[in-house]
Amino acid sequence: MDGVAGPAPFDAKAGNLCNVATLYPQYFQVAANADTGIETLSDLQGKGLAVQPKGNTAEFISQQALAVYGLKYSDASRVSYVSHSDAVSLVTDNKGQVFTLGTTVPASTIMDLASARDITIVAITDDKFQTMRKLNPGYTKLVIPAGSYPKQTADVPTIGYASHVIVRCDLDQVVVYKLLKGMIERKAELAAIAKAMATLTPKLMAEDIGVPMHKGATRYYKEVGALQPAAPPATSEVAADADSARHRRTALRDRRGGADVAVPPVGGICRATRRLCALRLAPGLCAGAGLSGHARTGWQGHADRSP
Repeated sequence: MDGVAGPAPFDAKAGNLCNVATLYPQYFQVAANADTGIETLSDLQGKGLAVQPKGNTAEFISQQALAVYGLKYSDASRVSYVSHSDAVSLVTDNKGQVFTLGTTVPASTIMDLASARDITIVAITDDKFQTMRKLNPGYTKLVIPAGSYPKQTADVPTIGYASHVIVRCDLDQVVVYKLLKGMIERKAELAAIAKAMATLTPKLMAEDIGVPMHKGATRYYKEVGALQPAAPPATSEVAADADSARHRRTALRDRRGGADVAVPPVGGICRATRRLCALRLAPGLCAGAGLSGHARTGWQGHADRSP
């Protein structure tokens, strides 16, 4: 959505981006070493922070989350832009004290960290969430349920955002249609990689996210009843269009010496991606389609092994 709208860090609005499907929610997660005493992001000052490489959705959210707590990267003792697995190593060795990421729950990398040392899952409180919503209305409020991680005894509120399939608007409609059809028909195989995909339905996938829907996707969703065809214009509108056309034909006929002129009536956008390619769901898919955690960044691959 940010890419289409064009706010910072973009220099301009991104064009030729179309939505194909909304997949499943991603949870922004903040894991801290328990012995640091970090309970909120405001406690991060002077601590080491591990985030994903620049351009990753969760890395950008990390910047925004710190900002609403009155901090920026320069307030940390160090910031490491690393993969999930490298972040776990840094925090395990206490070369970093906090690790942020965006993925499903439970995240296997956080489980890896929790197996090495006690951790705290840091909340994004309701008031800060509302401030985050002002930065990006696409953020949703999610809860990491108690017991998701070892020694996590309470629910932890956080920020959510969705994974999407985003493609070029000029990608062949047949390719996109077959992609969607294949995803639904072989959903069990995709769910074996990302468990959250087990609950996918065409109606959920067709959710309006403020990014134009690809015509091939629109065709599929309408065929399966996930999108309703546009309602025909009201009788009064049809009559008005017809009347307007008649007046314009008359005016043109008068200007052209009585010759009748036909005038038409008025009004008349990870592993799951690799798996989709491997399954050969549609020719040309790998060349034209991308799996996105956020419309701002496009496809972001990472080493997380979450179910």
